[in-house]
Amino acid sequence: MNSSRYHNQYRRNEISTSSQGRLIIMMYEGAIKFSTMAIQSIEKGDVAGQGKYINKTHDIINELWLWI
Repeated sequence: MNSSRYHNQYRRNEISTSSQGRLIIMMYEGAIKFSTMAIQSIEKGDVAGQGKYINKTHDIINELWLWI
């Protein structure tokens, strides 16, 4: 198993064993991370990256909206 697979397994385990409150925090952290990456892509003129990270942020926000 390479390190990427270990990391992916760790993340899956972390998500599957986390409380609802912790999952919400993780989603907010992800939205902030991807928003920052979208801003960086905009500043670089990377349209593909911009769309990718805006979509990821949007997906997280939609998921959070379902929890309300």
